[in-house]
Amino acid sequence: MDQSVRQLRDLLQDCNLGQGLKPLLGCLEGALDQHLQPARPPHLPLLIPLLVHGANGGDPADAAPISVVAGLLFLCFDLLDDLQDGDQRPWWGETSKSSLMLAAAAFPSALPQKLLLQAGGAERGATLINALGDGLLNIAEGQALDLQNIGGTNVNLDVVEESVAGKSGAQMGLYARLAALHAGCDLACAELWAGWAHGIGVAGQLGSDMQDLLDPDWSRDLAAGARTLPVGFALKHSRIGREDLLRLLDHARTDRAAQLAARDCIVDSGALLFAGFRSQVHLARSEEALRQLPCSDAWRRMCARLSESRTTADLLRPGAG
Repeated sequence: MDQSVRQLRDLLQDCNLGQGLKPLLGCLEGALDQHLQPARPPHLPLLIPLLVHGANGGDPADAAPISVVAGLLFLCFDLLDDLQDGDQRPWWGETSKSSLMLAAAAFPSALPQKLLLQAGGAERGATLINALGDGLLNIAEGQALDLQNIGGTNVNLDVVEESVAGKSGAQMGLYARLAALHAGCDLACAELWAGWAHGIGVAGQLGSDMQDLLDPDWSRDLAAGARTLPVGFALKHSRIGREDLLRLLDHARTDRAAQLAARDCIVDSGALLFAGFRSQVHLARSEEALRQLPCSDAWRRMCARLSESRTTADLLRPGAG
């Protein structure tokens, strides 16, 4: 993964852009540093392409260009998510929110296509760019559904889960699909790899939503008025009733005491058990896709460990699994 990280940093630092856009790439590098801390979970966008390429008999290092594309896209989506939630990151410095929004929109619309053409040549590059376009639209659909649900009073749990599947599942699925196509897989095999990564992405997002709710200091989701799966479930099953919980959620956007009270109601409704169950469903689908893939047992075991590894070192340690 070190090669992918170096190439991604080179892109962020030395990309041939004008004086208006180039400084905006620096706002992405601070986020990359956070995600690559040794104690953090494996950074899926960089790792998934390497695992897919290796499992298909290639040298994982050959997938570095796809890993760089995935890393760049993830950082842009992460930036967009922070802006949506009203966050302020120290590495943004004095950069305006309008400029950051421009970065989150402009970089995914141009840079990945150039990198994919360089990595795949004319014919395969066209296939990769077509897959990229489809993936970006799926991710945008998930984001659109999430935005529609902010502050919502009548939450459809199927729609909430569909938004998670789009935002996070489709994102990880895209990275695996690009890597599989780059490795020479046919479309059917590439879709299986996408299905494997999709389930991991959805389960990871559901876990993140539960962790945010239980954060000891501040819930970013409650502050943003997000209707995550636990919140949506509680609105239908809370003992205090939907209207009272909605009032509590409204206060929870700015008041920590209200957040704690809302959290207790959500937990008491059984929402975390439900979200945990749905997470396991998506992991089971991921495991089923992995079982159907033609790869060696050693690579299959490593891919299977990805969803449960707490750090990258845990994933890569010799003899694990």
